Amino acid sequence: MIIFLVLTLVFWLAVAGFTLMLWISIQPGNWLGSWQKQLRKWDLAGKELLYRVLGGCGICTAHAIAQLSFPVYVAFLLFADAWPLGWLASLLWYGVYVSVATNLNLFFITKLFK
Repeated sequence: MIIFLVLTLVFWLAVAGFTLMLWISIQPGNWLGSWQKQLRKWDLAGKELLYRVLGGCGICTAHAIAQLSFPVYVAFLLFADAWPLGWLASLLWYGVYVSVATNLNLFFITKLFK
């Protein structure tokens, strides 16, 4: 169980670091800064979900990355033979994982290094 918790903490930090790297990269003046033009087109076209999730809203982007990282996290732990939870506990753990990952991602992109 200790290995599960340590790997979970490491994975949360890795996902938060990836989120920060992605968030900085899509800002104007950085290597993916032209992405802002595409976001603006989606915003003007009324495609608000795409606009928000793909970089127009910090919390929406942080939450989307947290949700998308959960299957990768589970696959990694299953491959490492470190997944100790049954099916019901896994469903509950999904809520815990996504909640913590979203808040950690949001902290990294809004408060860290500011």
